[in-house]
Amino acid sequence: MRALIAIRLSVETDATTSPERQLEICQSFAGGRGWTIAGVARDLDVSAVKVRPEERPELGNWLRNRSHEFDVIVCWKLDRIVRSVADLSDLIKAGDRDGFALVSATQPFDLTDMMGRAMAQIVAVFAELEAAMIAERVASARRHMRETGRWAGGHVPFGYMAVPREGGGLTLVPDPELAETIREAAKRALNGESWYTLAAWLTETGVPTPRDADAVRRGKDPKRPVWHPETLAQIMTSPVLLGYAMHKQRPVVGPDGQTLPPAFPEILSDDTHRAVLAEARKRRGNRSERQKGAAPLLGIAVCDECSTQDEHVRLYGDGLTLDKPRYKCTKYANRPVGGCGMTVSVRALDPWVERELLARVGSWHLMEAVTTPGRDVAAELADLDARMEDLRADRAAGIYRSDADAAWFRSTYADMQDERDRLAAIPANDDESPVYRPTGRTVADEWEAADTEARRQLMLDLGVHVHVKRSPRKGKLTQAQMEGRFRMEITNPSALAVEDAYDALAVEDFLHSPEAGAAREASGVRGLNIRVTAA
Repeated sequence: MRALIAIRLSVETDATTSPERQLEICQSFAGGRGWTIAGVARDLDVSAVKVRPEERPELGNWLRNRSHEFDVIVCWKLDRIVRSVADLSDLIKAGDRDGFALVSATQPFDLTDMMGRAMAQIVAVFAELEAAMIAERVASARRHMRETGRWAGGHVPFGYMAVPREGGGLTLVPDPELAETIREAAKRALNGESWYTLAAWLTETGVPTPRDADAVRRGKDPKRPVWHPETLAQIMTSPVLLGYAMHKQRPVVGPDGQTLPPAFPEILSDDTHRAVLAEARKRRGNRSERQKGAAPLLGIAVCDECSTQDEHVRLYGDGLTLDKPRYKCTKYANRPVGGCGMTVSVRALDPWVERELLARVGSWHLMEAVTTPGRDVAAELADLDARMEDLRADRAAGIYRSDADAAWFRSTYADMQDERDRLAAIPANDDESPVYRPTGRTVADEWEAADTEARRQLMLDLGVHVHVKRSPRKGKLTQAQMEGRFRMEITNPSALAVEDAYDALAVEDFLHSPEAGAAREASGVRGLNIRVTAA
């Protein structure tokens, strides 16, 4: 008979010897019966609970594509193949269909007869029970470690490193170099630099990404570090920088459902982290909003080469304080992996944008929106719903099996439900739709009086996008050739009214008139949608 030896191990380390022992025992077992070895399926760092036999890298390939090359699968123990009755049943059915049997080298059953199959089913039941008990012990141990200030294992949070803890186990402390980088990034963000600019800075200075830092820590070769703004924003706003132990991207809560105190030394102070979080929320709520000091056309100038109908790839300012400031495509740093590398002179683009904008909508009159403040509890409800979902997931996973745990779960969940009912009973935000009123100022008036940041904010409010094409050739371009690379769109002038509609009493009628349509067409402005009431 032709034997396929199947070896599996959930976690492989440098000190692991189990695979070699499994192979030696299975080879001896097959040799003693005169079987030839058709091959060896090694699946290391593979969980039998999470990955079914047919989905494993090596055994799965044998089962799907090479089942005609062996007559029997030999394993050290049954739990090296399956840890659930369902997986065993499926494997037996596959063997009946494809003509192979399953044999354990150390357990008294042989699936080539009915008694052996019955014994295997019994063994599988206990293997499944053992897996469930292990999962419960691991979950309980990790919960205890998180609650007592020990690091529970897994990926080390960016900015930290794991070190031995007094009293046993490991704890987290700030990595000197990475922690200082995070503090510098926080300082720059609060001084107005965008996540895009900061991500480009990290890439250009060679700071390892979280994945690369983790690879180096594990003794593996890092890839070329390319930072993305979303990754950086997620790191800078995470409570882990305050020293909190985390579970499913949220601070760990205690038995009473309240967040536990920080377990590790902080990287950012509470005040700094609050300021960064507030800044990030402001940018997330209105992605067009930035602080002073950013590039004049940040969020406005986009790369025509890399942008699509659904996504604008922005340009960021580079060397704005140097002799030759430029805008670069956000993908500039990714040129080796697909970025376009397009740049354009700030001194060529900024004046063109000013002339083009004022020529098209400079005479339009600005309107101001008047709203009534209200209260919105949506964020509180979303956070509470997420915590309740975590509890339900843990319950479904069988973590709260004991009577005491089950009682705690019911009590805690009931308290959360009461809190949710209380929040849900609060009236929703009663803000009225914005009411727009004339300000008496034109776009040109506002532009003339504004500083660089205010001008950029005005363009963002208008929905201005400036598309920049790649240079048609190398070398110096004429002014006409340079400006031929630029194209302006104005897609959301929600703060404007046309000049002929300055009388507030006539605005509503005018916006629906043929004259308004003609004015919009003449100005090249799309999407005008304003509701104005009399003062």
